Amino acid sequence: MLKHMKILSQPRLQVIILAGAILFCQAMCFANDHETAPFDFRKTRWGMTKNEVKTSERESARIQTEREINESYIGFVADEVIVYNEKVAEMDVLMSYFFLNDSLVGSEYSFRKEYEKKNTYIDIYYKLRNILARKYGAPVSEDEIWKDERFQKRPEFPSDPNHLSYKSLWETDKTEISLSLKTVFDKGYQVNKEIKNTIRILYASKNPEYLEDF
Repeated sequence: MLKHMKILSQPRLQVIILAGAILFCQAMCFANDHETAPFDFRKTRWGMTKNEVKTSERESARIQTEREINESYIGFVADEVIVYNEKVAEMDVLMSYFFLNDSLVGSEYSFRKEYEKKNTYIDIYYKLRNILARKYGAPVSEDEIWKDERFQKRPEFPSDPNHLSYKSLWETDKTEISLSLKTVFDKGYQVNKEIKNTIRILYASKNPEYLEDF
């Protein structure tokens, strides 16, 4: 009887060992795929927590600020941002990570240096465009308008050829990348307000977790 029970238990033991091995391999494969999956922005992936992002930048950049936000200009929903000082393409930038419910949904490079000549901004824009094109290929769309886009709905203000609005757009499976050069007023639409040219590269998750609620 004992001998018979031992014989019956061997297949069961083999099944248990095989099932355990399969589960272990699946777990290891998942971990390896997660670790080796392409990054979405620098050394981060969409959905990372603030602590995970801070860890990824711990040796690369210096945090300037960390705060709650309620801004629509970024084009997606976010409630917190971490801003770093960094250098990109040998230029000083403010580098921002945007979060919603502690989940990374977007990032941005904002080039803050001011130049006297508008052509310098255009040269930098095309320098960055060519760098992005080498990585992501030709843009899926491009626009070049020599005026502040807000004048289009304000006929009382004349179009000004010194106002720039350039934009190039790329897409990957998970990310939309937008490079823009714009001339904007600091406040309102008053002509006598200070005018600035801004260059930024915005990376946005195409499938943030909050879209699953709709």
